[in-house]
Amino acid sequence: MASFATSVSGLIATQGFLYGFAFLFVNYPLLRMLNEWFVERRGLAYGIMSTGAGCSGVGLPFLLESLLSKYGYRITLQAMAVTQFITLLPMIPLLKGRLPASRGGVLRKGDFKFLGEPLFYCFALMNFLEALGYYIPSLFLPTYATSLGFSGTIGALILSANNLATIFGQLALGYITDRVNNVLILAFASSFVAAAASFTIWGYATSLAPLLSFSLLFGLATGGYPCLWNKFGSALSEDPGHIYSFMAFGKGVGNILTGPVSSPLVKGPVESGYGLSRFAPLILYTGSIMLCSSLGVFGWPLMRKADKR
Repeated sequence: MASFATSVSGLIATQGFLYGFAFLFVNYPLLRMLNEWFVERRGLAYGIMSTGAGCSGVGLPFLLESLLSKYGYRITLQAMAVTQFITLLPMIPLLKGRLPASRGGVLRKGDFKFLGEPLFYCFALMNFLEALGYYIPSLFLPTYATSLGFSGTIGALILSANNLATIFGQLALGYITDRVNNVLILAFASSFVAAAASFTIWGYATSLAPLLSFSLLFGLATGGYPCLWNKFGSALSEDPGHIYSFMAFGKGVGNILTGPVSSPLVKGPVESGYGLSRFAPLILYTGSIMLCSSLGVFGWPLMRKADKR
């Protein structure tokens, strides 16, 4: 439907709302099944499941660039839709939960006591701030590379490097969450490394090597952040599903705000200096928002209080 859109509102309604709703319709039953099948190694399971997006993102930038240049956006969108449908349809019969469905289709009453816990709002704020900065490199690194004189292919390469690093970040953080109880330390490490990389490597990048290094390090540090959501939930409730949903909602809101907030920060001509001058405000914003997210580690007393219950 999005391929036939002729206005921005039509594109938002189809590629934005409908596509997002369809994604949730497919993804969240899978998460419920995953929670049923995995307990001790649930973090690693979340990490492996999350790598799907990163794996597709390694090759997709090159494929999409080629398709868009040859066939335009309409045929490209239609081809992607058909490919997703053909790929997903045969897998649906294979998806089964471990626990039998409740008789009569009775829905289990949700436990929302965590809404009264200060630790929940600490998690939510950290997650939201991280989301505000997460997609900025993906959006602007290709443009930054072009400003340095590199081709669009190099920009796609940098984006693929970020997605590749995201895969390893998801696997690593998923594995670590099964072995480290204090999730605030993991969240701090993820956001703080991203902030430091933004302030230093990206800010002073004037060639391909540091730009690639930043793309890899940022993806490695932040890619596995959603793997922490299950740990957030486990710290507050026996059923982490609702908390996972709140975290996903917060990340979604942060992602929506990323474009309107970050685009005005790219202004002025390209000159020598920090962030090529034109991108300096954007880089400082990215590092600052990630640094603010890392400050959630000071919610450690709340974590200790929750552990005693």
